[in-house]
Amino acid sequence: MIDRSFFIDSCDDVELNIKRSSKLEYRISYDETKPIRAIFVIVGGFGSSADTRMLDFTRRQFALRFGVLAMNVFYHGFCCRVSSEEAYSAKYSIEKEDVENIKKVLAKLNLPYHSNLPHNAYYFLLEDMMKKQKEAGLYTQNAFLKGLSYTILPTNDEYQNYLLMPALDHINALKHLFKTHGGGGGKLPIIYAGGCYGSQIAHLIAKIAPHYTQGVIDVACAVLPRKQMFMRTAEGEFYFYTQHLEISCHTKSFWTPHNFSKAAFSIRNLLELKHLQIQSELSKDCIFVSYHSQKDEFKTADEKERLYKTYVDLGFDASLHLVKDKNDIDGKLIRGLKHDGISNERVFKKELPLILEKLEGKDFQREEKSLSFPSDDKIYHFKDTKDKYELKITPL
Repeated sequence: MIDRSFFIDSCDDVELNIKRSSKLEYRISYDETKPIRAIFVIVGGFGSSADTRMLDFTRRQFALRFGVLAMNVFYHGFCCRVSSEEAYSAKYSIEKEDVENIKKVLAKLNLPYHSNLPHNAYYFLLEDMMKKQKEAGLYTQNAFLKGLSYTILPTNDEYQNYLLMPALDHINALKHLFKTHGGGGGKLPIIYAGGCYGSQIAHLIAKIAPHYTQGVIDVACAVLPRKQMFMRTAEGEFYFYTQHLEISCHTKSFWTPHNFSKAAFSIRNLLELKHLQIQSELSKDCIFVSYHSQKDEFKTADEKERLYKTYVDLGFDASLHLVKDKNDIDGKLIRGLKHDGISNERVFKKELPLILEKLEGKDFQREEKSLSFPSDDKIYHFKDTKDKYELKITPL
């Protein structure tokens, strides 16, 4: 078993004109004694950085079992959750938006704000206040004080670009892999698999770079961008609970309702019909397989059905396995009807050999390509250069 890690230069943030300071890391595993059937990219979602040892273990298992070169890409913003490994661990922070929330909570409780008091002290003071007021019978024992927040700071001074830079990072990692391995990998089929945010990235790669995508295995990804996942909204990205406080958490981001343009939404919208048509005109080689619960609490099943019907109408090999009720629960692959009720790993193990069989013997020559995706106000241009897959944005 060969395991290798690489640190390379990748893309900058073209949309917000932010120069990237961090290197892109990716890891590969393959059995050098066997011919490689495909490149299998396991796209991690939110929380995948919490234990990179598990990523390594899973990647090696797929490489051994299925004869693939298995790959993980630690894309921009990948380390956006707390990890047991300091190098990959995000941090909780109290930024200016969180300070404003402290002031609002204090004002509602008719409590003073003192600028000389450390901000984190207020969380402890409010925790203690809630404890005492519950003891006095002013709150029920299961009540939480709401309105406080934390900002999550990813490693390497990164932030939540959301979908686009992560998609470009995967393509740039592949181009580097082809270059360092003598170009032979450039003829292999590339199959991506992920759950939730990970498979959102995979679908976006298929959209902006069809020639680098021959398979997508999806579990429960949303089709439309969800604003609370990449900018400050009233709803938290997720919630942190103490005994008495509910604290909303928001990953650091420079997106706001003012700068997140129609074009920024459009390029991330997997249901944008004119973009899907452009994708299909370049290549229909991709095989799409999705598992999704009709009872998903994020109300995303209808959009997933529309997307996969559109794929079929455009000539793609696309299959949607919709989990409809408790009769579909087998306790293994399908464990429940909620968003997290479908096993990523079991779906991957079931569907990967089926896709490999369909792609067996095919040779994928990857000539340099360019695609342009128009929206109401801008055009996103994607182009192969010698070493990178680059983005340029022009006015419409």
